Amino acid sequence: MHKPALVLAACALGLVACRGDIVVTAELHGPGTVEVRLPVTSQKLALWADTDGKWHGSKHMVVRYEIDVLQEGKTVGHVSCSTNDVSVSVCGTTSNIGGAHSGDCEMKMNCQLPGLAESGEVVLRVTAQPGDGVDAIDKISLNVRKG
Repeated sequence: MHKPALVLAACALGLVACRGDIVVTAELHGPGTVEVRLPVTSQKLALWADTDGKWHGSKHMVVRYEIDVLQEGKTVGHVSCSTNDVSVSVCGTTSNIGGAHSGDCEMKMNCQLPGLAESGEVVLRVTAQPGDGVDAIDKISLNVRKG
C-alpha cells in the first residue's frame, strides 16, 4: 500500500480527525436560507453537506447550496456547491431497498470559500435546495470545518 492509500485507510478508521473540527453550522431542516457568522481564521476551511432523509436514484441525497460570502457587510464572493460532487462521505445508518435510499451522511463537497481578509466579520448566507429524487428531508445543513 502506498501513502495515499494509507491516508485514506487512516481516515476511514478515524473519521472525526480527518473531517476537522466544525467551525460553524448553517442549520437547515428543509429548503431555505440561513445566515451564520464565521470567525475569521487563517486556516483552510472545507464545506461539508450534512444530510438526513429519504431519496431515490442517486448514491447520495442531492442538495444544491448557494453561498453568498459577505465581509464587513460587502459581498466578497459566491460559491455554488452540490452533493453530486463530493470527495469524501461519512454515513451513519443507511438503507437501500429497491433504489429507495434513506440515511444520514456528511459529505465533503469539492468547492471552496473565496479568500477572506485577515480581519472583519464574515457572514455566510447559505441557501439549500433539494434536488430531484429527494422524498423526505430531516436535515440539509452545511458544516464549515477546519481542513
